[in-house]
Amino acid sequence: MEPLRTTSAVIDALGGTAAVARLTGRTMQAVSNWRDRGLFTAAAYEPISRALEEIGRAADPRVWKSLPPSALDQSGRAA
Repeated sequence: MEPLRTTSAVIDALGGTAAVARLTGRTMQAVSNWRDRGLFTAAAYEPISRALEEIGRAADPRVWKSLPPSALDQSGRAA
């Protein structure tokens, strides 16, 4: 399956703004800002990636402002 290419697609796949806010422990305004800016913060990587994996989906690495070290392979690329 193709990776989700936009923050909006990721947020929608996970149930919307309120669901992603609960999932990440952030406010709905923060999630709306991610949607508007087109980038997630590195701190949101783990909970969002885990939730996407549970539904058989993945996000394109370009939707992250930066990736935490846990998301990189040994060559420094997105795993």
